[in-house]
Amino acid sequence: MHLQIIILEDTPSEFMQTKHALEQYADLYHHTFEIVWVQNESSLIRMYHAQSFDLLFADIEIKLPNTYSSENGIIICKKLRELQYSGDIIFLTNFQEYVFDGYSVRAFNYLLKPITLEVLTPCMDAYLQLHSDDYYYYQNDQTYIRIPYTNIISISKEKNNTLIVTTDNIYIERISLDEIMNKLSSNFVRCHKSCIVNILHVQSLIKNNLHLSNNTWQSVGRSYLPSVRAHMSRFMQK
Repeated sequence: MHLQIIILEDTPSEFMQTKHALEQYADLYHHTFEIVWVQNESSLIRMYHAQSFDLLFADIEIKLPNTYSSENGIIICKKLRELQYSGDIIFLTNFQEYVFDGYSVRAFNYLLKPITLEVLTPCMDAYLQLHSDDYYYYQNDQTYIRIPYTNIISISKEKNNTLIVTTDNIYIERISLDEIMNKLSSNFVRCHKSCIVNILHVQSLIKNNLHLSNNTWQSVGRSYLPSVRAHMSRFMQK
């Protein structure tokens, strides 16, 4: 997954530690994170108006340079919510007593410093799982691509390979159809022991053949025909 991430952190060393953990996670699981550092409220608000971002890591205590005063990260995030920021917020803190304060700004989670890969991983796993519902994540060797479910026309088995046919490409993956079926949204239906189709791309069902949006035909196995008809019926009623 490609994410735009902002880290609100006043201390350079702690920013670098959080950034390093995120980069380790991205490298390990083949994601792409663009990470930007801001040190105070005004910089964060300027960044919000200048570009969109998916995820904010916010330190709760932001010390202002050359002063003895500080900004409260939770109050800063409340102001960000008032500006209609709808992305997720993960608070960073040295103090566990701040944890419940984060609920007032709909925080996704909080992490206790120091931020390491071990601390970060469960949180990022949960975040990515929450935001993966509209996409299939294709992975092959060093390639990691997010494919919108709506772009997938069919998925078929050819010998040891699984072919994912989309509106603009064909991806080859080594995975069983049973395993891939468990990852798909409800718009997909098994139509044959060697094929899955996306109901959104079915133009018609004639006898036991499906006409797909890429102008190809796919036969429907006799035992799969009732399920295909039921899926098409539900789709037509939406």
